[in-house]
Amino acid sequence: MKTNRCIIIARKIFDYFGSYYHPWYRYKDVRRFLFLYDLFKKIPMEGDIVECGVGEGRSVVAFGAFVRHEDKNRMVIGYDTFEGFPYGDKKGYFFVSIEKVQKTLMYHGVQNVVSLVKGPFEETLPHYDG
Repeated sequence: MKTNRCIIIARKIFDYFGSYYHPWYRYKDVRRFLFLYDLFKKIPMEGDIVECGVGEGRSVVAFGAFVRHEDKNRMVIGYDTFEGFPYGDKKGYFFVSIEKVQKTLMYHGVQNVVSLVKGPFEETLPHYDG
């Protein structure tokens, strides 16, 4: 039963936002996408969206799809070291290269509304002028 609902919801999302989610995605992926959309609707309509910690890029792709759909002059900016966690016990964990994330952005057609900034937050965020 969950799977059938998941497929129906995912198809509606696919039709509405384009290539982000496909009907064969898991139920929890669709729930996450809907959560992000609900969060997006709560963000004030003016200004950019900044994400600190991009990982594989799923959230920036989702926000990029929402921004592209609303057709307003705003961007999604993803800050990350793209080298995994920079310190502590998890140093190097969750490494995803910036090139891989850029390919993901291009695959989903959001490369024009998503900008990636490489480097530690404490060094890169102070330069944000939005």
